[in-house]
Amino acid sequence: MIHFSEKVWDLNFTDQFLKCGNYCKSRFYEKILKMWELIRLENSFSFTRAKLKLFSEVV
Repeated sequence: MIHFSEKVWDLNFTDQFLKCGNYCKSRFYEKILKMWELIRLENSFSFTRAKLKLFSEVV
């Protein structure tokens, strides 16, 4: 079984997404990519808050 890290998957997804269709002529794709970046950013903050909460409970 092959496991990919989240960063590798994110880069592959973005790369493949940019290659599909004619993205540079459509604002639709730009909006999807911006939403994707916001979701990734939100998930990273959620993960950081969870780690801080666990750490504060341990200490």
